[in-house]
Amino acid sequence: MTRMTSQKWKEWERSVRTKAQSLLRSLELRQPAIPLRPLLDASRAEVIFRPLLVNGATAPCDTGFRIYCQCDSPQVDDWKRRLLDDDDLGRSLPPSVRFTLAHELVHTFFFDRDSSPPRNRLVPSTDQSLTQLERLCDRGAAELLLPADLLANDARACDLFSPDDIRGLATLYGVSLTTLLLRMKHADTLLDSGALLYLSTRDGQLAIEAAVIHTSLCRVLPNPRSRQPFAELRVAGVDFSVSLQQPERHSHATVPTSNRPLNFEARCRGLRSGRYLLTLKSSETPRGVN
Repeated sequence: MTRMTSQKWKEWERSVRTKAQSLLRSLELRQPAIPLRPLLDASRAEVIFRPLLVNGATAPCDTGFRIYCQCDSPQVDDWKRRLLDDDDLGRSLPPSVRFTLAHELVHTFFFDRDSSPPRNRLVPSTDQSLTQLERLCDRGAAELLLPADLLANDARACDLFSPDDIRGLATLYGVSLTTLLLRMKHADTLLDSGALLYLSTRDGQLAIEAAVIHTSLCRVLPNPRSRQPFAELRVAGVDFSVSLQQPERHSHATVPTSNRPLNFEARCRGLRSGRYLLTLKSSETPRGVN
């Protein structure tokens, strides 16, 4: 078992980022959506679609790795065809499946590949370290599916405070809104102000699935927890849930700060199954926050 310090986790985080970027460069993948099969082949990973009790799992073998991906029996042949087809290479797989495969692929970064079969160099000893490992694999998966340079170029062509443009960007890369916001959260230069929030209905109330809040607003907009009830996101008495009362329209909110009021333009798009994408564009950066 491995007992990890915070410094060691930071080293692993840098290693994951470096390996993801190196893998993408070596394959010269320059167009979204990123094809999965070249990444898997380069990592000597065979994919097996089958019914599972979890989303995915990775196991070393003499030839490299076997990645198991949850798939209902009727879909096995179709998903296998999409991954193996030379004109598809996994681009058209559902976003959740693409993320699972990328997440499991990042797990292989923690193995010593000089051994046969590969030897795991990081075996978490606590629930906390297991959670940290899974978060690292989530971040690595987002790096693989949303390469920084490609995403930056495409983001410049979008209005990042337009819910429709954000949805279009996620579709272009074959990822979910949660994955896109996760990537943007750790690439702060993409968003020059304001915040993006992806909301879903849980137990009869709206909860925050994912959020990106620009660092200049950290003292004004508290960074929400994943699955935090949206009703708790109140800043200086302002309830942003008013923005959801008339989806598809713009609304405005004014947040008092210690220097002067900060104005937000709120834009909301109602999605299927009780989900919303809310953008908050600040008209100016609050003083003393940069």
